[in-house]
Amino acid sequence: EHIEIDLAKFDIGEPIKLSHAKLPAGVKPAMHGKKTDLTVATIAPPRLLLEEEDAINAEKAAVEAEKAAADAATAAAAAPADDKAKK
Repeated sequence: EHIEIDLAKFDIGEPIKLSHAKLPAGVKPAMHGKKTDLTVATIAPPRLLLEEEDAINAEKAAVEAEKAAADAATAAAAAPADDKAKK
């Protein structure tokens, strides 16, 4: 006998509860007086997916940093011109 759980309907990070399992005929879970639905597993992302996500986030951060530096340089260059115009 075996326990079956269809994982197709679950998303990454989602818990799989005992109630999701198709238990063999006549089998009942031993809950030891607890009325909660036990988590038996969690869908974890593939490690490669996490590494790709980290790389994308790092690239976005670098682009944002470059833009912020360019904006700061533009503002700094404009500041002296603004000061001369006020005098």
